[in-house]
Amino acid sequence: MANITEHRSSLTAPCVLVVDDDPDGRRLTVLVMRQSGFSTLEAGSADDALRLVATEHVDAILLDVAMPGMDGVECLSLLRRSPSTAHTPVLMVTALGQVDDVVVALDAGADDYVVKPFAPDDLGARVHRQVRRKTEWASLVRDEVRRRNALLAAASSASRTTTASQGAIQVSEELLAVDGVRGAAIVEIVGHDFIVLATKGCDPLAALLDGRGQRDFGQHLVRRVASGAWLEPTPGIGTGVISIAPIRVDDAVVGLVMVTPEAWASRTDIDRIHGTTIDFGILSSGLFGVALADSARRDDERQRAADPIERGEFTTVFQPIIDLTSSTVVGHEALTRFGTGADTAETFAHAARLGLTSLVEVKTLEAAIDRSSELDGPGWVAVNVSPSVLLQQDLRPLFDRSADRGIVLELSELEPVIDYDAVHRAVAALGGNVVLSVDDAGAGFASLSHVLALRARYVKIDRSWVQGIEADPAKRALVAGIRNFAAETDATVIAEGIETEDELDTLVQLGIDLGQGFLLGRPALP
Repeated sequence: MANITEHRSSLTAPCVLVVDDDPDGRRLTVLVMRQSGFSTLEAGSADDALRLVATEHVDAILLDVAMPGMDGVECLSLLRRSPSTAHTPVLMVTALGQVDDVVVALDAGADDYVVKPFAPDDLGARVHRQVRRKTEWASLVRDEVRRRNALLAAASSASRTTTASQGAIQVSEELLAVDGVRGAAIVEIVGHDFIVLATKGCDPLAALLDGRGQRDFGQHLVRRVASGAWLEPTPGIGTGVISIAPIRVDDAVVGLVMVTPEAWASRTDIDRIHGTTIDFGILSSGLFGVALADSARRDDERQRAADPIERGEFTTVFQPIIDLTSSTVVGHEALTRFGTGADTAETFAHAARLGLTSLVEVKTLEAAIDRSSELDGPGWVAVNVSPSVLLQQDLRPLFDRSADRGIVLELSELEPVIDYDAVHRAVAALGGNVVLSVDDAGAGFASLSHVLALRARYVKIDRSWVQGIEADPAKRALVAGIRNFAAETDATVIAEGIETEDELDTLVQLGIDLGQGFLLGRPALP
């Protein structure tokens, strides 16, 4: 039969569970606890105590070590395994000569011990201290819950962002509002380097990069973050540490949260701030980690596309452009062939999608101009360039290398011209030996209104209008129209993709001036 007694002196008084198989000793302990301002529950055995805590809330437990059946140490082990009592203060009550039992109990998770016979005031003070510690711990837990709720509120706000940069800005702003935080930064990991997405307050990177190259330090960060969050030493600066936590997607680290504590921060403050940094790393992983991973994949793809261009892993060949009346060579078009065997047009289009248009075009332009000096005989060189590169890059020094040859700029049909006046000014600034050509008229953005607005010296007819032209009245009509249009605007027509005698004869009959194609000459090295 269970031996359980309850004494509730106040609904608000902390409750102490007294566990002792000796009724007299138990009554004495209960009296002391009630005189010390506690309400009490009693249990005459370890089994009764375990049944009681399963249904009742207690703020502390006085547990006798020596009891028949299950002793106090075994009961303590079971209490610590239960989530409801894992952190409840437990004071072991023992008699003189049971010191070994006390050591075992402390190892098992006891918070304190009391030796019988005890002084009532001492016992009351010890229990009050343990209950106070529990209350303080509960307060810390409540503060932590409030902080976590604030994080969730931040997440709810930040989750509406559409880019990693926007999310990084919001997270760094939230971090700067944390007590004791002097500055915050969010960075994206790119290979063995990093890109700063956002900084607020005192920039942590300024201290970290002091005296170190960014790439070298980036490699250090990538190696170190594989082991998780850490405090990076910054000797002589502020608190001497910066808190760093990873932003992960699956098993990959895609970014870092970096926080600088205030100079006045204590070690306790730093530990708290470091925990906050870790929390924001997890938060950032959920908010924009996938966006960072996508960005990293794009950056990696950009790098893989750019590397062979930077290394010059391509070849420049030249295809002759022929006067169809005299069959003489009047110029050459510079064409690029990539070592991977990839389609040239698709390679340029892929570069444009990756934002590498300027890199690819400038590198291939440089090769074309340099190799053109090896061509036999006079004649101009046609090179392909997009409107954006023409307007954004200073091409004059490059084209000055070919001052003895005319340069024909074939504006790409894959990119629209937004400002024709700006194009005219850019071409004029390149010198008198540079003129414009509309590439692939009839395709892409190369409409007749475009030809008219551009006032190009040459108009090149797209090969799709040349193929089979001898048997297609509609194609003949369109090419004839372009020829008449060019005559009225003082332009010269070039037909590309001529591969048969029938196509050549038809173009000559239509009055086309110049042509190129496999029939007239294949692309070749100079």
